Amino acid sequence: MTNILFKKHLYFYTLLFLSFLMASFLVSQETPKNQINKLFNTLEEIKPVEQVFVMKAEFLSKQKIKLFWEISESCYLYKDNFFFNTSADNKIYIDNSSKGDIKQDEYFGKVEVFYNQAEIYINITEWVKNPLKVTYQGCNELGYCYPPVTKFLKLFPESKEIEINLL
Repeated sequence: MTNILFKKHLYFYTLLFLSFLMASFLVSQETPKNQINKLFNTLEEIKPVEQVFVMKAEFLSKQKIKLFWEISESCYLYKDNFFFNTSADNKIYIDNSSKGDIKQDEYFGKVEVFYNQAEIYINITEWVKNPLKVTYQGCNELGYCYPPVTKFLKLFPESKEIEINLL
């Protein structure tokens, strides 16, 4: 009789243990599914870089251009991630730029960023050869950082025209 009772209890406890094991397995399977759904929902909220950071350029005079970015809400550009390259024959220098806000960035620490808009002025003392290569990078507040964007500007100082081409 004791042996039969022991077998019933063993069967009951084994069934109970397997039930808990299956329940924990099912719960653990739900978590990655929720994480994947959250990721896809976040990805749907992330706009393409060309919509988030709209770059414009204009000549203010034959020797000065203004680069201007319209920045979408909840997005920002890093001030230190602007890079300008051109032929050694050209003589340019960055005149000044708009002042940014200080942000504690989880990846880069304390940085200066631009929200809403950014302006950079470039003085041209001599322009011989196109293009001007402009690279910039930013992120959104959801934690997604866009890869660096590179654009090539063809400058025509005499006619004050600028063509912007994406790499």
